[in-house]
Amino acid sequence: MPTAVDPDGDVVTYAATNLPSGLTANSTTGLISGSLADVSSDTTYSPTVKALSTGSDPGATQIETTRTVNIVQKAGIGNSLRFDGTSYLSRTPTTDSGTDYNKGRKFTLSFWIKISNLSANQSIFCGSLSRPTFDIALLYASGKPSIVTNVYNGSGYDMYNITNFYLRDTSAWYHFLFEIDTTSSTESDRYKVYVNSNLQTLSGDTGRQIYPNQNHQFDVATANLQRVFGAFSFGSVAPLFNGYLANIHFIDGQALSPSDFGEPVNGIWTPKTYLGTYGTNGFWLRFDDSSQIGKDSSGNGNHWTAI
Repeated sequence: MPTAVDPDGDVVTYAATNLPSGLTANSTTGLISGSLADVSSDTTYSPTVKALSTGSDPGATQIETTRTVNIVQKAGIGNSLRFDGTSYLSRTPTTDSGTDYNKGRKFTLSFWIKISNLSANQSIFCGSLSRPTFDIALLYASGKPSIVTNVYNGSGYDMYNITNFYLRDTSAWYHFLFEIDTTSSTESDRYKVYVNSNLQTLSGDTGRQIYPNQNHQFDVATANLQRVFGAFSFGSVAPLFNGYLANIHFIDGQALSPSDFGEPVNGIWTPKTYLGTYGTNGFWLRFDDSSQIGKDSSGNGNHWTAI
């Protein structure tokens, strides 16, 4: 809290009222500390803090100065789901995204990831179990794990790109965001990948496209297509994911930016509350309900099943 100095050199003590549960104020230093329960959205508290000084002379009047301060608690990653390399989440949408032309052409996928296995290719997201499919995987080439996107059309890959970012730290959380808008006339704006808010340079293989064609329709946000986290459309190519995923947002029909899901706090990219809408087949997986691990917290009811 704000510190105070008595002009006569008398001792100043501190107090606070209306502090959130879990926080206390040190009467000698004024330091507010403690632990707060997780919140699902950014929460502001406005306690009153006091600096108190009483002179050493008998009968001296106590001097009290008050201030109202704001404490903002950020909604961080309260829970994550541990994928053990043998299990995954599955959902089959029951409806297309209405008649929106942007169905499968414009969407956002945001998630936080912590890796556990540094020695094998692994699948993270699979758009469907049919062809063409849309897959996101970890590819380990020369000990340098990177995020790879494949679009498989049944006879080969018609789109393949890889980020220039290597995931080497098994203790760190990384934020990945895929911003997709194939309606754009600018090729590089149709498919963007961000890591901790930094736009990645994408590269590919000879004969494979790095960016999708204009108005390409991916097999996401469509009916009767199996979408899974932690699995792959053809598992013999990439094993199931081994690590942690958290705070997964899928926004159907909008191409959003990292600032919608995170912000820098003291120089560190940090989660923040998403305040927008999700679209018909959008979802938010918080993993905060152990009785329904694939619960959708977006309000859409697009729940997932653990397999």
